[in-house]
Amino acid sequence: MENITYYNGKIYDGDEILIPSSDRSFYFGDAVYDAGCGMNGGMHLCREHVERLFRSAGAIGITPNFTVSEMEEKIRSLAALSASKIYFIYIQLSRGSAPRRHSYPDGIKPNLYMTVTPTSLPDFGKPIKLISTPDIRYSMCNVKTVNLLPNVLAAHRAEAAGCDEAVFIKNGCATECAHSNISILKRGTLFTHPKNNEILPGIAMGRLIKAASRLGMRHTEKCISYSELMDADEIIVTSSSKFALRVSEIDGKQVGGRSITEFMLLQGVVTEEFYSGKYN
Repeated sequence: MENITYYNGKIYDGDEILIPSSDRSFYFGDAVYDAGCGMNGGMHLCREHVERLFRSAGAIGITPNFTVSEMEEKIRSLAALSASKIYFIYIQLSRGSAPRRHSYPDGIKPNLYMTVTPTSLPDFGKPIKLISTPDIRYSMCNVKTVNLLPNVLAAHRAEAAGCDEAVFIKNGCATECAHSNISILKRGTLFTHPKNNEILPGIAMGRLIKAASRLGMRHTEKCISYSELMDADEIIVTSSSKFALRVSEIDGKQVGGRSITEFMLLQGVVTEEFYSGKYN
């Protein structure tokens, strides 16, 4: 199969699937999700993605009716059906189905939706361009919910401006991007945003931090001001679908380019696990 869809135990070939309108994800975005790339019947860093899905669910009171190990097996079984060498796996867990009402009944059964679709990896040697935009999101960015309208608008604004990604600015500081994390290198130190409710603690960002440690680089969490962003030796964007990419332009101004060797070392460590096929 090329495009595989799963909903509550049923598997469909393609996107022809019936989801009840009473699913609370439809009315309220009452759902959490996770996603990542895979190949050869596995999902890269599967355990970390599933554990984050469970953390997100727990943060809004959704109780999965399966274990972490059972979820991993569901993912592997679905991925094994893919005819593509490299694919993208999307997992969504909604609170469940119920009549439309803002408050929800206790004990409803969650709905599990997943897709496996062909994908390709980015050109890791090509730097990307960003545009800055005000961070108008709410105060639960650390929970990976499907409420992504500000992210959607920011991503569309970036694309319309001929850019690859949008970076959110809040109170003068860069928080994260529309669908990725942002970090900087400055004088041999990797700086990342504090892990609080203003950002999603990205799995690829976590890998970047470990890569810095492995390479003997220092790491510091701090709020990165817009001026520090523009003056960084390198700016790094990380995500589970793009791994680690270097930024060459923000708001039409050239940035970075002063620590390319260090960036390439970090990028190599972040991507090597995927190509080695060593999935957890």
